[in-house]
This record gives sequence, C-alpha cells and structure tokens, in this order.
Amino acid sequence: MLQKLVTGGVVAALGAVMIALVGLGSAGTASANIIAITANPTTINAGGLIGAAAVATHSVITIDAEEGDGDIRILATTGTIHVDTGLTATSCTGGTVACAAETGDATGDVTVPDAGNNIDVVLVTYQGPATGPASASVTAIQDNVAKSATVTVRGSADTVELSAFTAASTSTTTCEGTTVNVIDSATANVLNDNVAGQSVAFLCTLVKDSSGTRLPNQAVIYSTTDGTVAPLTDITGTSGQRANASTLASGTSGQNGDVATVTASAGGKSATVDVAFGGNPATCTIMADPATVQTGGSSTITVEVKDNAGGLVPDGTITALQQVNPGSGANAAVLGSPSTTTNGQSSFSVIAAIPGAIALGANSPNGTGNAPISCTGSVQATGTVAPPPTTGGTGGFTGTAPAAGSIGLLVTSEASDAAGLIAALGTAGCTVESLAVLEAGTWKVYINGAPDVVNAAFPASLAATTPFFTRCA
Repeated sequence: MLQKLVTGGVVAALGAVMIALVGLGSAGTASANIIAITANPTTINAGGLIGAAAVATHSVITIDAEEGDGDIRILATTGTIHVDTGLTATSCTGGTVACAAETGDATGDVTVPDAGNNIDVVLVTYQGPATGPASASVTAIQDNVAKSATVTVRGSADTVELSAFTAASTSTTTCEGTTVNVIDSATANVLNDNVAGQSVAFLCTLVKDSSGTRLPNQAVIYSTTDGTVAPLTDITGTSGQRANASTLASGTSGQNGDVATVTASAGGKSATVDVAFGGNPATCTIMADPATVQTGGSSTITVEVKDNAGGLVPDGTITALQQVNPGSGANAAVLGSPSTTTNGQSSFSVIAAIPGAIALGANSPNGTGNAPISCTGSVQATGTVAPPPTTGGTGGFTGTAPAAGSIGLLVTSEASDAAGLIAALGTAGCTVESLAVLEAGTWKVYINGAPDVVNAAFPASLAATTPFFTRCA
C-alpha cells in the first residue's frame, strides 16, 4: 500500500490549524471504501490565534480509503481544508508529497480524484475558523460511505488574568502565591511590605476564551508604566498559564513611592496589576484633630506611616485603628473601619461615647519580616453622661440594680426598650452608663447619651425575660 500526502503551502502560515485523518487501507478490498479517519491533534487553537508552534493551530486528518473505489470527498462543518494543486501526478510516487488534480483548495469541501492517484491513504491539513470556540466535524466520503472525525477548536482570547507574587508560583496550572504590593526601590535602601529584601515581583498570566477554556501557546506581551519587566514577551503553557518567567523590578527609573501599572496583553485582551516601589511600614504616628472633644463629639484621627528609610509608605498601605487596653472603657468610642494610605497617611473618625481619655492604637500589617508595626495616641472627651430620663420608653427589669461604678446582670420584666430600662434603673438609683445584650454571639451595646450612630446596633425592643448587662456611672 502506498501512502499519499495532500498538503498545502498555507500550512506554514501563521494561525493555520492542521487536522489529520489517519487510516490503514487494504488494497484489493474495494467494498470496504472509507475504513478509518482520524485527527491529530484533536484540540487546536482558532485560526486567528498566534501560536507558539504549528501543532497548536493545525490538525492533520488521515483517511484510510480504498484505491479504485472512486473519488474521495472531504468536508468540514466549519473551518478550512487545505490541499496543494500545483504538483504533477508523477510527484505522488511513494506518497511523500501532495498529489495532483485535487479541487477545492483552501475550502471546506475538497475532492481528491481516484483516477491517476493512489488514495489508499490520504492526508490533508485542517484549519479552524478565525475565532472560536467551535466543534468541527471533518467527514470523508467514498462511494457513498462516510466516516467522520471531530476536532475541538479553542476560542480566541477573551479573558486575561494577571497576578504579581512575592515568589515563584507553586502551581503549574493556576496563578497561586502571596500577592506582592510593594517591592524594593533600587534608589532607596528599603524593604518591601511582604518579604525582607524582595527586589522583584513574579508575574503570572492566565489566558481563557469566552467559554472559560484555557488557551495554551498564546503570545503574552508585557508593558509597565514604571520600572522594568523582563522578558517582555512570553508564551502560555499547556494549561493556558505562564508563571515566573517574567518579573518586575524598579530598575533605575522606579523611585521610592512610585506605583508601576503592569499590563499583560494576549490576543487583543489585557489585564493590569499595580505594584509600588518603596519601603515596608516601619513607624507610625497618631494625630488627633481636635485632641479634646465633648462627649458625643467626633475627632479626626490621622495616622502617618513611614518606611525604615524615613520615607512615606506607598499609597494603599493598610492601617487599622483600635482602642488600647480599653478595660471598662471598651465602648468609650466608635472607631472607623480599616483604611489605606494616601501620601503616607490614612484618616479615621472617632466618636467619643463617654467622658475621659480614649487611648488609641494604630497598626499596619506586613512590616519588616511580616511583623505588624504600631503606635499609640489619645483623644480626651469632656462633659458628663446624660442623666436618665424620668419618663419615656417602656419596660422594666427584674433584679437588683448595681451600685455606682459597678456592672450587674439583670433580666427584663416585660418587653422593654433602652429608654424604658434607663428610666427604670434611674428610679432604682442607677445612672446608666451603658446597656449590653448578647445576640447571636455578638454584643449589642447602648451608650447612654451617645449619638444615634453609636447606638444604632442596639435592639429597638427586648422581649420579656431577656438577660442584659448594665453599668452604673
């Protein structure tokens, strides 16, 4: 049996897809017609994609047919079949080159004549559509007998994901690792906010089509607004991911405090990630304005964070504010949520709920060696707790009201609200400083005389026999 190769010059063209139909014929068995058809590989990139190698964008179709049983017609439901019509019949000898007299070059419907050709085995190349995803069926027909092979065509790049890590990704299939926000600046002897001495950020890119299928052999091009990425080009692996090959460094252009926006582009799609150059949080300072407020009033707290070279940390450094050793004054203030720095500073609003000094502490995670850094400050609240109302509200309590300066556990005697409990306790000689109940594992606190925002979480009504704590001033 002779093997015949029908192929096209377009196979070498960028973006072509090769599909192969393979079969083993048996000369002299004319009734068998098409014996087998196979494709290799069975999954390819769309024709419009840039591939790292031809195998990623072509499939070779091999057809095991019967000599003398008639012409072979080859059709594809989508994409293109490629043959070469420029060779003479004698060049088919031995099946090492393409045969002559084929029709339909570079179409989805090709006829290979039986006359003048040995068609025991026919090979053609298949190119998928310019965009995907798609499932292509390639069918060979001889003497009204048809057999098919299926090729899956991946889609064009639709989604690009980009991450920056402190160390090389530990996975070959997904981008995993510790996210890096700040790396060393070559112009300052400072450390980053994750790992001491981190001089580069490791980049990891994942490319997918519109169906979420990962795309291998995709050319990835990097760019950055600051610093240096090397190398600037890469290719995704078999899992559609490429990690660790390209890194970002500050180089000589990145200054302490600069933020580099790195872009990864593939197939016309892109993603970005921001990495700052500079130092890890080393020291912080708390400033209160005003430093003294009336009870119920608010103060703006500014936390300034510097790196170990004395420079302001890059924007986006996380800081948090809390009371320091609050003791019995655990609810002395309402504090703002964690914030991030801008020009080295983050701001919070503190509402003074009861009179006295409110000790504050600030911290920023991921300092030198990953240890948080902290600092302290205070706000002084003046004035007195509002006297209990003599009327208003509903409800009462069962038990003995605690003495001044003490805490007691009581139970509501009926459906009660905060105003009713404060009035009832006032009649019993307790000037209520605070009420507290436990709901679903969370303490809900009411500070007498504090603004509504302080007491917003306290239940509007407590059912009869609800335990509650109270502190008397």
